[in-house]
Amino acid sequence: DQNLIIGDLNLQLSITHTNVEDLDAFVTGPDGQRIELFTEIGGRGNNFEDTIFDDQVEAPIVKARPPYQGSFLTEAASKRQPSLSHFTGKNARGIWQLTVRGTRSERFGLLHNWSLIIRPEEQRPGQTLEPETADPDLTELAEPELAEPELAAPEPGESERAAIGDRAAANRS
Repeated sequence: DQNLIIGDLNLQLSITHTNVEDLDAFVTGPDGQRIELFTEIGGRGNNFEDTIFDDQVEAPIVKARPPYQGSFLTEAASKRQPSLSHFTGKNARGIWQLTVRGTRSERFGLLHNWSLIIRPEEQRPGQTLEPETADPDLTELAEPELAEPELAAPEPGESERAAIGDRAAANRS
């Protein structure tokens, strides 16, 4: 079991919904930090189509219009609150939770898929890892890779969980 230290974290999702203005979405990491992806944005438009949330882009989701395609800055980053970069340098292993909720019960929507896109932190020669994440067998990480979460059964009402760990670590060996 090796740690997967995050060098960069993005989140991709696809949602079909007749009025995305009625949606709020948050991701919670293994350390319990909750990040606001978006809340009540976009007016009366429809859908998120393979939308990527990325702290390194300049286009804020709050100024875009649906259907959302491409890469956007999270609403949290636009508000200068903790965003996806909060997880840089931290271990990706653990439970990740995506929460999407509708503010109006008469609307219908479907979360088609979501994934975490993790670029591992590369260990440079002479660089040491923090003591709590150090692993004597870890010498160098491979090229950046896509680590897809393993999905567990959604909790009743609004959530879907993903666990990063065994499969992500196996991909690096």
